[in-house]
Amino acid sequence: MLNNNNIDATTKRIFAHRGMSQLAPENTLAAFHKVKESGVHWLETDLDLTADGHIVILHDESIDRTTDKKGAIHELTLVEVESADAGSWFGPEFTGQRIPTLTQLIDLINADGLNVNFELKPYLGGDERAAKLIDGFAAELKRVSPTSQVIVSSFNASMLKQFKALSPETPTAILFKRNQLNENWAAVADATGSKIIHPDVRGLTQERVRKLKQAGYQLNVWTVNNLRTAYQLFNWGVDGVFTDISHRFPEAFRAQ
Repeated sequence: MLNNNNIDATTKRIFAHRGMSQLAPENTLAAFHKVKESGVHWLETDLDLTADGHIVILHDESIDRTTDKKGAIHELTLVEVESADAGSWFGPEFTGQRIPTLTQLIDLINADGLNVNFELKPYLGGDERAAKLIDGFAAELKRVSPTSQVIVSSFNASMLKQFKALSPETPTAILFKRNQLNENWAAVADATGSKIIHPDVRGLTQERVRKLKQAGYQLNVWTVNNLRTAYQLFNWGVDGVFTDISHRFPEAFRAQ
């Protein structure tokens, strides 16, 4: 029976995917604050841009799924976005939670002493909007406490390259979907200056993990919502997992 007895938890990372998204509405300040409350040190979240150029925390292209209002994020102003209730769908105790701004999240990260993986969304709707997001994000990132670790990831190699040019010291990671880890993966990673690979858990094999690690890359896998699968991946040599159930991992894993 597979267990975690032979895993050195001090070398593994648990990323709270969109915050503690099973304990509070995803990508809200409530979900992010529960990261610290749960003894977890890393959170993962998503960045996008409003119609009037403000960076907000949102996974989807629209606010339909996670708020009481509708609309594509790139067509809504910040005032319109902040008027949406992002919590009541999850539970009445979260009524009034809002889609946070990047500024609000960084304030929370600094106050709670958290580490963070920021994902730059690839469906911004044009090079101009992407550049505006990257420029604003790189400037705001300077406010993060030097005691917090940061990783910036994206499926979009061009966006990562643009960000790396503005913030060369910040670690970046290229995201790969299940069928994207083809023979060109190393060239894509190198072109973005990334020493970290974030592959889809689906279809990932021990042999693939071995090759990625032998090539000198850190490896954080998404999205792993089964403890047994996580322990198997760690035994294969994976460095971290993105998960919606980080609160269920043993304390030794959550504390890294």
